[in-house]
Amino acid sequence: MEAFLASDGELRRTDLCLSSQSRGYQKPHPEGLPIVSITKAGNIGLSSTVVRTFLGDAKFATFLFDRDKHLVGIKLSKVGDEHTYPIKRTPRDNYALIAGVSFLKSYGIFPHSTSSHTATFDEKNKIIVIDVADLIGNTGKKDKK
Repeated sequence: MEAFLASDGELRRTDLCLSSQSRGYQKPHPEGLPIVSITKAGNIGLSSTVVRTFLGDAKFATFLFDRDKHLVGIKLSKVGDEHTYPIKRTPRDNYALIAGVSFLKSYGIFPHSTSSHTATFDEKNKIIVIDVADLIGNTGKKDKK
């Protein structure tokens, strides 16, 4: 026999075995880890840690790619030009988004679904770096089994 606290504050007994489960979104990564996500649609998302730690007052990004090491670089800048992409931030800096469809397609980077990558930061050159070796050469479509 199990006991539970009823809504009226009384302790009740029942033969039911009830368990609870938390509801809502469960964070897949530990808090504070700098994560860059690449969506199937080609958007590049920057976690709150990346935004608050690395972005500073940057409003634009230039994408870089190291073909040999399969590394994507996101070079930050305060001013835009014909090679930069605007960085869209949420009002409280808890997320930022960069539309990277053309960049990702041009280098054959296609996630089957949203993929997350731990980011590092090159302080000297103001570049966020992620390893995308697992995404190179994907067709963007799941393999049929």
